[in-house]
Amino acid sequence: MEQPHVTFQVIPFTKGAHPGMPGSFVHLDFPDPADPELVYVDTPAGDLFLESEAEIRRYKSMFEHLQALAVGPDDSADLLAEVAGGRD
Repeated sequence: MEQPHVTFQVIPFTKGAHPGMPGSFVHLDFPDPADPELVYVDTPAGDLFLESEAEIRRYKSMFEHLQALAVGPDDSADLLAEVAGGRD
């Protein structure tokens, strides 16, 4: 199912270790200035909500690095189909 607001990209194992391996995070930015921009991180120790500009910049930079490591959306879809097709 394609969604216009979703981009799917895969970081192949051939890229090796990368900064996204410890876990997931979500960058939230809202149109209303009353709602602060933040990063949500789910950790084994509990949920983190990061709001400082420095923390948000760090996670935005990490996201850009991960995006650069990933193959493009079309190649990612092909890779996923190839891997899924190989399952018995």
